[in-house]
This record gives sequence, C-alpha cells and structure tokens, in this order.
Amino acid sequence: MLFDYFNPTEYFVEHLHFNRQRTTYVGQGVLTWHPQEGFDLKARVSTKESSNTPMKRVLRSIEIQRRTLVRLRLYDGGTRAVLPLGSVNELQLSDGILSEKFSRALFIQPALIRRRDSWRGEALFEYAEPMMLPDVVLVETKVRGTPLGEEHSLGGLYFKKQDGMSVIARTRKEQRLIEVSWVLPAAKWTKRSCWEYADGIRYALSVLSGQVIQMKYREVHRHGRIYQEIISNPAPFSLSVIFRLFDDWRLERGKVLYLADFFSRSNDRSNVARRILMQVAEASRQHTVAGRALLLSTILEAVLRTIYKKPFDPDQTKKSINIDYFLKKFRAEYLELEQHGKRWRRIINEVLDAYKRLRHRYAHPDWLSSPGGTLSREEMERTLNDLVLLSRFYGYIILGLAGIKVDEPVLPAPIKDWKPLVTVTKWGE
Repeated sequence: MLFDYFNPTEYFVEHLHFNRQRTTYVGQGVLTWHPQEGFDLKARVSTKESSNTPMKRVLRSIEIQRRTLVRLRLYDGGTRAVLPLGSVNELQLSDGILSEKFSRALFIQPALIRRRDSWRGEALFEYAEPMMLPDVVLVETKVRGTPLGEEHSLGGLYFKKQDGMSVIARTRKEQRLIEVSWVLPAAKWTKRSCWEYADGIRYALSVLSGQVIQMKYREVHRHGRIYQEIISNPAPFSLSVIFRLFDDWRLERGKVLYLADFFSRSNDRSNVARRILMQVAEASRQHTVAGRALLLSTILEAVLRTIYKKPFDPDQTKKSINIDYFLKKFRAEYLELEQHGKRWRRIINEVLDAYKRLRHRYAHPDWLSSPGGTLSREEMERTLNDLVLLSRFYGYIILGLAGIKVDEPVLPAPIKDWKPLVTVTKWGE
C-alpha cells in the first residue's frame, strides 16, 4: 500500500477551491491526517464572485444536483485530493480562515505503470471479533538469517483464476486488521466494480463472520492513475451470538468470493441484502428487547415487499401483505433445492411463527411478569429463540438473493440447550 494508515500525516495544500452560495472560495493551507480523528483542514481563503449556477448532471433521465466538494492540489507535483462536504452552509469560516474536519478523503495521483488489461486494488479493514479465513498463513522468524521458528494460522485467503483474476487476503491479528488485494480482468469487470470490490469484500466478511467490519483504506489502480480513499470510520462491532447471521467460525472461500462479487455489483437484490445486514446490526444495538424484536421482525416484511414490488398503501383495504404467501414464494424461488424441499418447508413454518410472535407481541406490549406476560420467563426465553431463528434465517435470505442455495440449512438449537462457551473447573478436579 502506498499509504501508512496509522502514521499521522501533514499535507501542504498548494491550492484549494469550492463554491458556496454562488461564491467561489480559493486559498492555501494545511491538511492534517490522524487515524482516530480523521482529516483537519485549515486554510486561508479569499472569495471571488461567480455567476455560475450550481452544477447539474443528468443521470439516466434523472436530474441531480452535484454535491459540493472541496478540491485540493498538494505540494508534491501531481497529487490532488477531494473532500466531500455534507452541507456547504455549515462550513466553519471566520475572518478568511477555513477550519473544517472530514472523516474521509479521496487522493488521486499518476501511476508509474499504466495497465489496460486489468484493474488492481487493495484495501484495509478492521474487525471486532476473531475470524478464521480458509487458508493457512506461514510466518517465519529469523535473526540474521538464523531461523527461530515458524507460526501457522488460519488467517489467509488465496484465489487465482486462469483469466487473470486473483484475490489474496491475510489477517493481522494483533491489530485486528485484514489486508486484501485483488486483480480483476478489465474484459469482465468495469472500473466501478473494481472500486466497489472493497465494499463487496467488507459486506461479505461482515455477513459471514457475524459482525460489522469497517473499511479504513482502499486503493485502486486504473488508466494510469491511483485512487486512494482514506477513511476514519466508527469502530467495528459484533452482532453478538444472538444476532449473528451464521454460526460458522471458519469462513468458506467460495462463499466469501461469491458474496464479494454479489455485493460489488449494485442491483436490487444486492441493495436489499445490504439493508438486511444494516437493519440486523441496528437491531442488535437497541437497548430494549421491544426495540430489538420490532426492528428485527420488520425486516422480513420489508424484504418481501421490496422483492415483489408491494409498497405499503395507507388505504386500509390495501395496506396488508400476505406474508405467508410471499415467503413461501420466496422459498421456492430463492432458497429451496428440490431434494431438500421438506426441510425448507418446516423451517419456513417455524420462521412464520417466530415472525408473528415478535411482530404482534411487541406491537401490542404489556409489562406483565405473570404467565403469558411479555416479561415472564417463558416469554423472554421464547423471544430470544425467535430472535436467533430470524437472524439466522436472514443469513440464508442473503445467500439466496446472491444465488447461493444451501444443500442442508442448519439452524441453532433452542437457547436452553446451548453449551457454555467456556467451562471453568477447579484445579485437580
């Protein structure tokens, strides 16, 4: 990688400009990077009246106003930087001094080697929980050429095809980081897909490992230029044992690569799959059981409404959707292999029961701890089992949307039958 993410860096800005309220601002300054705090831009600017109207572009017959950007040229010859602004009206301008913080920036510079047959990229991710990638990584330790030992670990992924595509990944366990590099043949992949492949890897690993992984850095080489995005993101977090989508701790190479391809190509199905993961993550972070149950259960309805184009209609006669019918339709189209139809039909019935209990129980709550009440021990245990069941089922929905039909779906046992993760015994017993 051309950039050391964890090294604080200071850039001297030769020229910056941006537009705000029909006025062009230009200036010079300093851009500082710190991995925990992001980018801090301080510059002296002056104004120049401009009669230009806001820039507009036509995209697929839809007119959109381009988001305002701060554009910089740095003092190293050919590097340019672009800093996105959420709202230009919130810029911190005082007496000609611009002081603004950014969580991300895009750097563009010329590449020494120009390749036309392939796109190359790299990315750095941070994870919250340990994961086992499918391939063994060998680390040798030597002092002045003298071997001191070797360490083997399941912390790598290696894939290479005859058409030139390759993906290589390794974990840096001490820092909870994953480095990934890829080469994609230009004949089969677009420039945009190469850029989005980093997000594809992030979503694939997040879905399969039961956590929300954050991207810190990505770099793409294409058409004689190097594009680097540097990001100061919130910390990654676990979905917990309740909300994780799968229970496999060792990730399968095929699923990682297939999902990375799926998530890197924007379409209706991949957009639904992303939203499933994000809403499961949001449900896992709620502070109340009711909040978790409602957010998680409504995912099922949202998926079916979106896939089958059934928007909510406030008209009382049309607002409902037949969840039973469309879930069984989804099962037949996206989940079921013919030889395992009976297994999937049983699972679908269990999912429908769990959905209805969570959806109706917490849409019509009570605070009773007596038998049958929401706060009773029996109902709390049933709620936890339903949360686990729906979370795992959403994992299979994502696989189904990606075109992966599982031979034998596996769902967890009831919570009361779970074995402890750690057993502590007294020495000598």
